[in-house]
Amino acid sequence: MSDQPIWRELSAKELGRLCPSAAVKTMRHRAEVYAQGDRCGSVFGICDGQIKLAQVNREGNELTIGLLAVGDMFGPVSNHAKLTPVIM
Repeated sequence: MSDQPIWRELSAKELGRLCPSAAVKTMRHRAEVYAQGDRCGSVFGICDGQIKLAQVNREGNELTIGLLAVGDMFGPVSNHAKLTPVIM
């Protein structure tokens, strides 16, 4: 984990606190991480590849609203959420 740009600035002690709850997950090309409206209890960090952020409008058309790359993080935004880090 420490060789990835998003974690390089963390000390060994800080990484140690993250590691017990962190998981490394490899996704297939075009795999869905989670869908609009799903509950998500994880924060994701991207170590390789890209993630497309998309939203489906009322007509059912998918709209790309952003692209995330190595070093970016995404997931639910809440000060009260209990989150599990996932490294992708």
